[in-house]
Amino acid sequence: MDFFKRHKNKFLTFGVVSAIGGVGLYVFDKYVESRVAEQREIETQKQLKQLQRQQQFDSTHNIAEKTLKNALLPALKKVISECLGTEEILKELRSDPTKTELWHQLKLLVFAKCTAQVFCGSLLQMLTRIQLHILAGYNVKENNNRLPEKIQETFLQLSQLFIYTKVKEWVPESLMDTIKSVIEPNTQELTQDISVSKLQEMFDEITKKLLAKLVLIKPTEFLLCGNDLKWNDLSKDDQKTLQALIIDTMDVIEFKDFNSVLTSCISSGYGTILDQIANDIPSGDLITQKGLKLAKLIPKLDKIFQGLLTPNVNQSKLQSFEARIFETFCLSQPH
Repeated sequence: MDFFKRHKNKFLTFGVVSAIGGVGLYVFDKYVESRVAEQREIETQKQLKQLQRQQQFDSTHNIAEKTLKNALLPALKKVISECLGTEEILKELRSDPTKTELWHQLKLLVFAKCTAQVFCGSLLQMLTRIQLHILAGYNVKENNNRLPEKIQETFLQLSQLFIYTKVKEWVPESLMDTIKSVIEPNTQELTQDISVSKLQEMFDEITKKLLAKLVLIKPTEFLLCGNDLKWNDLSKDDQKTLQALIIDTMDVIEFKDFNSVLTSCISSGYGTILDQIANDIPSGDLITQKGLKLAKLIPKLDKIFQGLLTPNVNQSKLQSFEARIFETFCLSQPH
């Protein structure tokens, strides 16, 4: 009892501290729980945003595929067919197939048609995907403050202007000069045997020359007909936003990865043609580098052009390029 009296104050102090300590632990525990719940909510929101971005990216990729396949690439083919018409020559050859001069004219035209669809089709494919992913990235970033439909529609008209303005000018002039410089020295006689490897060499040379020309005139100037857009239909603020979108597109086109993916698209396009040519050659002849007579190759190429649309592009490389564009513009905003 004397011990308790002597140490009473200590016991009382310990009891008070213990009681306070118990309350403190309870409060701390609740604080920890709230922080954990808060962190979980942050992680959940982060995962949800990431999922939404992935869904937006997948949707944009699919929209690009469908737009190209169902609208833009068929329109491109129609323009090329109009620029490089072969109907009259074919009609004359049916009545008199011995006209060698007509065969050589047809030869240049069918090589030009296949080349134009592959080369311009690859450029069109790149431009369309860049535009759609820039827009998708902006719209994800802005969320409830999406770009006005009028701006988006005007911006996307650049792909159509490329087809109906640039391609129409480029095919009869610049393309035909390149085709003649490569095809005429390599295909002299209609009875000449053209192997698949020889055909690939000619396509590679054509591509090299066309890419060199593209560098000289600048890809951005060739692809973007900005002056032909209907600027006066937009307000001053909308004009500034559209101008910013075009500048962003130019930046992507001038980025080094653009040329790498473009070259891959072109290579895939020619690969589609070469595969179809190879299917008409017996395997034994392929091994011995025997191909098709030029007289048989010409109508074969014309037939291939009729069914040629989208090449079997390296999807992983293409989607990686699209993903970088999309992510970049998800994290940025219009100038």
